[in-house]
Amino acid sequence: MLRTSLYSALALLFFAVCVMQADAQKDKDAGPTKATITKVDPKGKTLTVKMTTPEGKEVEKTFDLTADVKFLDATGKAGTIDIFKTGDEVLLTQKDGKLTEVRQGKK
Repeated sequence: MLRTSLYSALALLFFAVCVMQADAQKDKDAGPTKATITKVDPKGKTLTVKMTTPEGKEVEKTFDLTADVKFLDATGKAGTIDIFKTGDEVLLTQKDGKLTEVRQGKK
């Protein structure tokens, strides 16, 4: 009986730690990601960039440009998608896998 209770308590503790780690990882703000624009489609409302994953792998990713996405020039002033061109270096901010901000890199 004592052994069963002890194993149950350990299993519960392990589960709680795993859940807390998952929440901490999900809420962790990785900060802006450096990327290079490979395609801008204002009509289709998409932005395709080449970026490096945290594991060091280079990937190309296409983001939907929703009304919530903020566009900023290199000085931090608000702009539109029209200020970005193929080849531009940008900083991308994401939340829950969705793009929230695109900022021009320093020129």
